[in-house]
Amino acid sequence: VTGDRTVALVDAATGRFASAKRFGRILEATGADDAVTLPDGTIVALDAADAAERLSAWLDHPVVVARPDPAVERSYEMTFDPPDDDAELFEIPTPPGSFLDLAPLHLVNLGTLAHCAAQRPDLDWDVRRFRPNIVLAGPVEPFAEDGWSGRRLAVGSAVLVVRGPTVRCAMPLRAQP
Repeated sequence: VTGDRTVALVDAATGRFASAKRFGRILEATGADDAVTLPDGTIVALDAADAAERLSAWLDHPVVVARPDPAVERSYEMTFDPPDDDAELFEIPTPPGSFLDLAPLHLVNLGTLAHCAAQRPDLDWDVRRFRPNIVLAGPVEPFAEDGWSGRRLAVGSAVLVVRGPTVRCAMPLRAQP
């Protein structure tokens, strides 16, 4: 998607991109138009000379601002126990030349989320926790998307090829604002 994940914070020591899977605090900020808005309302322009210094201070971890480069292989670190920041970390490679963790698009069906919420009302099923690019609303049966692998899906004038279901992600387990 044009403009999506075109900039990332990269751990200055390891060269791995600083995913919210490893640095949960990143979820407290928002990014748009080549700037990051921190929780206190401070706006950091990503092309500013002091952007890395300011974002490193906020994260309490040294980072640099980077753009995807096909010649640079990247990875990120994550734990398989996201609420526990002290759990063992694993290095996960990313697709070459990108800051994607798995796929360029993530589609969520509100019918599926509503069904899940009815089964487990004690959990938070807010669609924002799942960080989708596309949200399907309307008369779509719960879990209908599980049968769409290999099929084409028209979204406006775009035609998407569904490659497979989304694997279980660590992000919904992270504390989020």
